[in-house]
Amino acid sequence: MNIQDTLKELPRKFHEAYERLAPTFGYETREDTKEFDADSPNGKLMGAVVNEVMTKALEDTREEAVTGETSDGFHTFNELYEFRKLYNAGLFNEWAKQGLFNVHKSKKHSDGEECFGGGWFIVTATLPTGQISNHYELKDWDLFQVEDRELADVWDCHTPQDVAHRLEQFLKGEE
Repeated sequence: MNIQDTLKELPRKFHEAYERLAPTFGYETREDTKEFDADSPNGKLMGAVVNEVMTKALEDTREEAVTGETSDGFHTFNELYEFRKLYNAGLFNEWAKQGLFNVHKSKKHSDGEECFGGGWFIVTATLPTGQISNHYELKDWDLFQVEDRELADVWDCHTPQDVAHRLEQFLKGEE
């Protein structure tokens, strides 16, 4: 079952789980559960319902989620990663062509270790707002027409959230 179908089914599944579990918490009708307190039997019932339904929903979609074919209804993760790679190559190539920033690629991190044990490379740019980078498979090496270095610059410990923030700051002209 795909994620969209699973989400459409959630209200029905919540109702079914509620009806099945309510008697085990001492409730016979919906009117009995109008008050809500997380520590009350009703709160515990609702917690059990949510836990059961969400666990089943995750089980139903787990295989799809790890295939890269998970979709938001418009694009799969595979498509979005492909777009990211191509946008990134286009932008980094333009910066390199114009001699802007410190843009380079390497099959090895700054410590001399191959990226992910081999078969991958890192592309890095140092903007006025900080370092940004991504890893790609070696099959995509030629997409990036930037300086090729033996070792990448030392990683400044940036996270994906840092990269997004630094790019946004850069686009807004902040430093």
